[in-house]
Amino acid sequence: MIKITPLDAWTRSKTDDLRVWQLERLRETIQWTQNSPFYIRRLPDKLPECLTDLRGLPLMDSGDLQREGLRLLCVPPSEIVRIVSLYTSGTTDNPKRICFTFEDQELTVDFFATGLTTVTPPSGVMAVMLPCGSPGGVGDLICQGLLRIPARPVPYGQLNRFDDAVKMLRSTGARSLVGVPSQTLALTRYLMYACTKPLDLEAALLTADYIPATIKNELNGLGIKVYKHYGMTEMGFGCAIDCDAESGQHIRETDLLLEIIDPKTCEPLPDGEWGEVVFTTLTRRGMPLIRYRTGDISRIPVDRCPCGSALRQLDDVKGRVNDVIILDGGVLTMPDLDETIFALPQVMDFSAAIEEEALTVSIVTFAGMTALHKEAVNEALNALPAIRDTKNLRVLTEIIPKEEYSRMYKGKRGIMQKI
Repeated sequence: MIKITPLDAWTRSKTDDLRVWQLERLRETIQWTQNSPFYIRRLPDKLPECLTDLRGLPLMDSGDLQREGLRLLCVPPSEIVRIVSLYTSGTTDNPKRICFTFEDQELTVDFFATGLTTVTPPSGVMAVMLPCGSPGGVGDLICQGLLRIPARPVPYGQLNRFDDAVKMLRSTGARSLVGVPSQTLALTRYLMYACTKPLDLEAALLTADYIPATIKNELNGLGIKVYKHYGMTEMGFGCAIDCDAESGQHIRETDLLLEIIDPKTCEPLPDGEWGEVVFTTLTRRGMPLIRYRTGDISRIPVDRCPCGSALRQLDDVKGRVNDVIILDGGVLTMPDLDETIFALPQVMDFSAAIEEEALTVSIVTFAGMTALHKEAVNEALNALPAIRDTKNLRVLTEIIPKEEYSRMYKGKRGIMQKI
């Protein structure tokens, strides 16, 4: 029998009627935003009478965060304990700045403390292979959540040296980890060819990027149960997490209200249809966000989760709205390339760029493994309809053997479009 998500009881401990709760928190949030110079001239005085009234409010996006900055604050700057600056393209743009109060971050820790019990039991040991150095960062908040289970966090940071990561996992006895999909795959592949003694990893929570089915299936084949988490800094780092049913990530509905819209018309879409994820914060005090466009493509499934929870779920993210390359033969996305290239056994990571009529794919492979040949890569890429059916497209492949892990992207993965 599948266990119900722990978020179900967590939600019911706060309210007996989630929709009433959401409407009350939404009304409170709209009132609270009048403390912000940005929102006071943006939102109407009339409060929503029902949740669908939210659709009448204007959408916002990363440009608003870049342009308005601290004008979005609803509290004095002295109450802000964490500011995250994110650059959307290059280092010369104005960054997005997202601000949190101590109470805002406490809500995220509470969510992690509940949701992570699906991945690790009390007294379990979990390696946190995400940035852990900054207080209030995502790795730190996960560690705080684990301590409340109580489980033992091992704050490691992102993968760099394979032998060091393996030593950490062995010495701590970690049975689970949370990390980036491509880095987790690279670590397990290193273990297969370089280590005679397997690790005792039982579960992995993958987050911070698109999670290819190719990676999930390979980890499952090694006896590692894969859970998925969806979240972003603007959301407060945590949004939705898998249960044992693996049918979609249960949404943190007491703190976030999610919509799916048509990215072109901006009209709301019904459950079951794919579109852009839009969210509204319901409990944040420092910098509430109202109808914020994430740029991620997903849907809210119609069917109830097999675990029995009535909480809504978010389906797997299928890429980014703007990360789409239109070719004569069809549409090419980064998830298409992820599924194809990570299926090749020697791959550590890769990058892709398109310029005029040439697609360049640079692949980092393990120097100690059997060499990956360009012919195998080209054969795999040409099986993609968008590439196969585009007559004048040149596919240029670069193979880069490395002894240690080498990441090809610092932030969100995507196909670079060179002008």
